Amino acid sequence: MRRLVLAFALLCVPACRPPASGYRLTNAPAWEGPVAVRAFPPPGLEPVAVVQASLQNTDIERLIGHFVGKTAELGGNIAVVDKIRARYDLVTRTETYSYQCGDTKNPRTCTGTRTVTTEVETLTMLGRAFRSPS
Repeated sequence: MRRLVLAFALLCVPACRPPASGYRLTNAPAWEGPVAVRAFPPPGLEPVAVVQASLQNTDIERLIGHFVGKTAELGGNIAVVDKIRARYDLVTRTETYSYQCGDTKNPRTCTGTRTVTTEVETLTMLGRAFRSPS
């Protein structure tokens, strides 16, 4: 049953939009000490939560900070990173700009609008939180 819940949580978590979110698998209280980050789960420990962090136009250090913070909030003192992915979306917006349109005798400032398309990167980190009995 626990594997089914964990698999379901891994499928649902990426749809969340806050910087970091998670799904609690146990009633472990929040952790207030340091959190270790690992690539592989510790042997013999069951996960206490599924964790995800997602930020736009950021670096990996800031993303891992949100991931570790959410791990502690959900009761874990070990954060295991299962997957990191980057997604790139084209975002189109309309912006207003101003420019000088008069002459030296009659200086004026005019405004215009233009459509700008930019690429937005979204980094997402998925993993699990574990609690060691120390």
